[in-house]
Amino acid sequence: TGRIGVVIFTSSEGVRNFCEALSESGDSGIDWLRKTPVVVPHPRIADAASKWGLRHVVVSAPGEEALLLSLIGCFETHPKKTN
Repeated sequence: TGRIGVVIFTSSEGVRNFCEALSESGDSGIDWLRKTPVVVPHPRIADAASKWGLRHVVVSAPGEEALLLSLIGCFETHPKKTN
């Protein structure tokens, strides 16, 4: 329904598990994720996301504060459209 604006992954395994689950539910789930901004705390996790075709991957610095700042930046860069 377009109500999720950003997804955070903190591990490569999380990327794989989530993408596999979406792929099993049909093309619309993984297609949605490929259009959704994703925030990750490490380049290795970004590589895993890119292998699944995720296009809007933001790599934050390590740590909760950096992850939060990157998340806020995603909402500023990709504001949600209201209906």
